[in-house]
Amino acid sequence: MATNVVTLTVSDARGGRSTRTTTITTRNAPADFTSQPPLLVRAGQPYSYTPVATDRNGDTLRFELAQGPTTMAVDPATGTLDWLPGEADVGPHPVVLRVTDARGDAAEQSFTLVVTTPAGSEVDLEPVAIVMTNVTVDPQTLALGGTVRVELRNNGADEVPVPFTVSVLVDVDADGTYAPELDRIVAFGTVPAGLRQGFVAWIEMGLAGQALFAGAPLSAFVDSENVVPEYDENNNLRRAGFNLPTNVPPVVDLTASFLQVDRSGLPDQAALTARLGNAGRVTLPPGAPLAFYRGDPQAGGTLIGVALSTQTLAPGAFQDLRVEWLAPAIASHTIFVVADDRGDGTGLYTEISETNNRFSAPADLTANEPPLADAGPDQRVALGDYAVFNGRGSRDPEGKPLSYRWSLRSLPMGSRARLNAADTEQAWLQTDAPGEYVVELVVHDGVHPSAADTATVLAEDPTANRPPDITSTPAFQAMTTVLYEYPSRPPTRMATRSPTASARPPPA
Repeated sequence: MATNVVTLTVSDARGGRSTRTTTITTRNAPADFTSQPPLLVRAGQPYSYTPVATDRNGDTLRFELAQGPTTMAVDPATGTLDWLPGEADVGPHPVVLRVTDARGDAAEQSFTLVVTTPAGSEVDLEPVAIVMTNVTVDPQTLALGGTVRVELRNNGADEVPVPFTVSVLVDVDADGTYAPELDRIVAFGTVPAGLRQGFVAWIEMGLAGQALFAGAPLSAFVDSENVVPEYDENNNLRRAGFNLPTNVPPVVDLTASFLQVDRSGLPDQAALTARLGNAGRVTLPPGAPLAFYRGDPQAGGTLIGVALSTQTLAPGAFQDLRVEWLAPAIASHTIFVVADDRGDGTGLYTEISETNNRFSAPADLTANEPPLADAGPDQRVALGDYAVFNGRGSRDPEGKPLSYRWSLRSLPMGSRARLNAADTEQAWLQTDAPGEYVVELVVHDGVHPSAADTATVLAEDPTANRPPDITSTPAFQAMTTVLYEYPSRPPTRMATRSPTASARPPPA
């Protein structure tokens, strides 16, 4: 490790100078393994693994076998491991490969190499049940909790030679496959090596994440990191309930969850949206009803409206349905949402369970959230120009009309500038002294004022010379034998006119 003091000086043609000094510490970075070794080999077959190791300093690397079978060889220059295991070597073998750079810093890669019989392992892993008895889902936030149990079987003729992973996922598009960029892993675990042929093992995992809807079936993905060679990998992923009959009623299970309230149309109307989910075993055609009530329908609640699904819902799929609530009382309500309810308490289907058909959530129509002020971007103008401030980006969550109040928070020394049209959406001033002008905007929705938002105008005299300014930040560490570069950023020069400034006042 070494320490270096670096000083950078920038000067302009008029004699202005700016200097910055920094201390840079350089240290050696050890090599790093970026490849993964094969973990299985058959007895009587040669094993070979050439690692990929990188060193950011470009040092020459040397490899050694720190631990491994006595007859395993390593090439010190390339790190290639070669070994011919025999039948007496069947079983696991810990291996540690070490790489050292020219400065003596080392890194290690450790793994367990398993030797199988000469015929190779015949393994086929399959989830046979996904038990969701202890799974909880908050019907409003959709937060997952509790545990899920995955039972799996080795259908092959040999025991599983290496540990393997089990992932539980939310199949977002309900297509029965795992798409890493789309689907969400909500539980993860590891099953140890040694699951014997024909035997069933189980693993229970805690859940964390968000479900698609209340009662949504989860999917289990066995050997999700693909470390076990299998003769059939098409059965590695299964959805909960896949092993249950679909031709013996009841097979339908509709659920309701996730109420959203849109108050922007008040006082004339509010919009209610909730999620209808298919937690059953069969695909359902369009037309499934979702009823919305003000209050408990079993205790005198009033029907608000019924929405019908417009999509075909496969198992694990959902649709958000919406009703308009006309002239609601501006008060706090409890909304009940009931799946498979035509508005009179009757439905279309006989279901597996009706306990998940309904849920309730509060809808406070009296709640009025404060509006949000937006004073617009900061500006840079030439001295004497007009600066215009536009609050059109301000908004009210309920869509109420806004009033505007602009004020000057600070002026540069010597300025007598006045803010014009301070009670409109667009205010303006003329700069009369170099420096910063800070304006503040507060909007009001008739009930609440917003928090203040500010915008700053920097007025500069284009004829005045200013020394250059270093606006970039250097890197504070470097590596030996690696070129250190610091491209300092040149100062930004102001144009005589900026796009937000004008030599004329804005129209009245």
